[in-house]
Amino acid sequence: MYLVEIYGAITAFIETSDSIIVIWEGSILELDMTERCDLKKDQHYYTTSVLLDNTGLDPFTDLYYYRNIEPDNNQTIDGGWHTQNTVESQSEMADDSVRVSATQDEPWLSEIILHAYGPNWKGFIGGFINRDASDMWNGDGPGWDPPNITEGASEFADKAFGIAYKVGILPPGKVASEWFSFATAFKRDIVFEEEEEPDTDGLDENSINFRIYPNPNETGNLNIALIGQFKYQITDINGRLILMGSGADNVEIDLTQVENGIYFITLEQNEITKTEKLIVR
Repeated sequence: MYLVEIYGAITAFIETSDSIIVIWEGSILELDMTERCDLKKDQHYYTTSVLLDNTGLDPFTDLYYYRNIEPDNNQTIDGGWHTQNTVESQSEMADDSVRVSATQDEPWLSEIILHAYGPNWKGFIGGFINRDASDMWNGDGPGWDPPNITEGASEFADKAFGIAYKVGILPPGKVASEWFSFATAFKRDIVFEEEEEPDTDGLDENSINFRIYPNPNETGNLNIALIGQFKYQITDINGRLILMGSGADNVEIDLTQVENGIYFITLEQNEITKTEKLIVR
């Protein structure tokens, strides 16, 4: 698949006494993506879980996801931006763990580590100006600083580092959904909890229950059903505000002047917000 940007929005932010959970949802073409970040407040790492759904009729082939960072640890006004970036462990080597790090010991020790597991993952250093995840996964690409995926590769420089994931084929339908996860750590020797497929439905008890219909919308009128007073706003995939308003219980919105496309509708009630994708045809 060619390089694309997936537009979306944060659809849930849940904070408890010991953790924070953030859900982001987006879509492009006929691909839906859900990203869930889990942070436990007493730990030195957080996990990111990604779920991909093919909502079309044909399979996707060679999909790539990446997360890269330009660390600049311990940056001071007159200091260097260099870190020791290392591919500490690579998939398909001694085991299938992937670990890349950026460390700096002045003026104090600091480090950030990306950790994943499985043959579909690759770690890399470099690729400072690259935005093509297939290059990052393959250790290739144009420019003066192509990604290096060699296990043990290390360089003290002002460079990026990251991890990339490859989905060889993604058939249509939720049964064939692909999910994967990785950890971002700020301390070594962490024992990571075993990850399970991200549960976004379970967050509903901390959210608000509403119904929007018809969606996809071809009628020009959108109905919102939510008991009590609420506010709403509709934004496009670039975050531009299209419509906003307020109401109670049942509200009908005129969409006849809204162009066909993908939008996001956000409802707010009692300082709780919830966002859903809206398709106008």
